[in-house]
Amino acid sequence: LLCLSLHIPYRDSKLTHILKKSLGGNAKTAIICTITPAEHNETELTLKFALSVKKVKNRPVVNHLFDNSEERLRKKVKDLEEKLRHVSQHETR
Repeated sequence: LLCLSLHIPYRDSKLTHILKKSLGGNAKTAIICTITPAEHNETELTLKFALSVKKVKNRPVVNHLFDNSEERLRKKVKDLEEKLRHVSQHETR
């Protein structure tokens, strides 16, 4: 991951590929890296990853939901079903 690069090489690492939407998307992301002196090479790679990820700057914005569209549409369906029931009852008489 490069901080000034327009292209982020997500496919260069399985981890960044898995985290693609969180690392570069519309999200606030926290990453916790665990290290151990028993695994010097892995610890070094983890720290390098942590340093590179630290440079990523997301600018998340709140996703605004459209008004209560779903609720409004459900009410409309219910009203139309009621009208249909009412019309059907009058036609059968």
